[in-house]
Amino acid sequence: MKSQKYHIPDRQSIDKGSETQDFRDHFVESNKVTFDFAQKVEIYLLNFYWIAIIVIVNCMTLSLDLSKNSMRNSICLVTNKGGGKSTLLIRILALNNLDFFTILPKKVFESLLLEKGSEYFNNKIIVHDDLIIAFTGLNEKQLSQLLGFFTSLLSDKSYSRQDREVKADCLCMFGVALEHMQKFRKVMDLATFTDRVPFVLKSYSDEEKRKTLKYNKQEIPAIKLPLTQTKTKILLKLTPEMEVDIEDICMQLDSFGIMSWKRAQSHIHNFLMANALLNKRKETNIHDLTLFKKVLPFYLDSIGMSHVMLLNKAIAENPEKKDTELMKILGWTKATFYRTKSKLKGLRYGEST
Repeated sequence: MKSQKYHIPDRQSIDKGSETQDFRDHFVESNKVTFDFAQKVEIYLLNFYWIAIIVIVNCMTLSLDLSKNSMRNSICLVTNKGGGKSTLLIRILALNNLDFFTILPKKVFESLLLEKGSEYFNNKIIVHDDLIIAFTGLNEKQLSQLLGFFTSLLSDKSYSRQDREVKADCLCMFGVALEHMQKFRKVMDLATFTDRVPFVLKSYSDEEKRKTLKYNKQEIPAIKLPLTQTKTKILLKLTPEMEVDIEDICMQLDSFGIMSWKRAQSHIHNFLMANALLNKRKETNIHDLTLFKKVLPFYLDSIGMSHVMLLNKAIAENPEKKDTELMKILGWTKATFYRTKSKLKGLRYGEST
């Protein structure tokens, strides 16, 4: 096995010093297909390597043979405006896998989605590249109905109102511009939408933005995912040590308000099985969990950047306020405030932390 073929960008979530060369070689070999797809995306979308892995692997949960009450993995991708979410979700994935993707219209209403019927959603990956466009202009009742539609469809696999009903086993891949994510974040949290469609964040620093401007883009890749109509059973094989690691990650995601601990466990288990399926394995192994640890920071960054943006906005709107007054405005504890202030220090709005 030769890992040199693959350039795998670093993530601090893994202590490289604790990995032997043999472990790294097996890690690469176990995830060969995943890394092939990620590299194809990276050639066109600079700095999207790990984001591509998150989206592609979670898309593969559509083809898993799961228990009747299990929910498939959905994602809401948060990037800077023009950062590439539409390119990845629509042009690279959806348009090349139309048998398994349903691209929603820019403006959506709960009543119109009900009219589409079950076949429009069943066994599909539902895509919308900018929820802000979808939500803007809706009154409070319409927004609540729309969020209720998705939360119910994803968790219960059905949604009904009056004499109409949609039944579907599906998942969602959504996009939101980082600069506008706070506009509807609170209402999405209250509707438990984000518990079913967790945010992952890829923000661009000024340096990364400059690199993309100079980047000589290749032809946009056409990625054909190995999705199937029939569902495949993958054995979730975990060692006691892996189970403890997963429990720790679940509690971390829960404590940050990204996903409840039970949904986090299901999400991680599904990710591991989907990655095994993508790489033509019949059971999971340690390298599936290692891969999730590699992408975990993008889940965690979503809440960190959310807080940084809120603090930055509060300071801009209240330049004369003291820290204690800003804490009251934000409704934060002292620990949360100063932890976020530390992250904000020295950063410019919209940069990666």
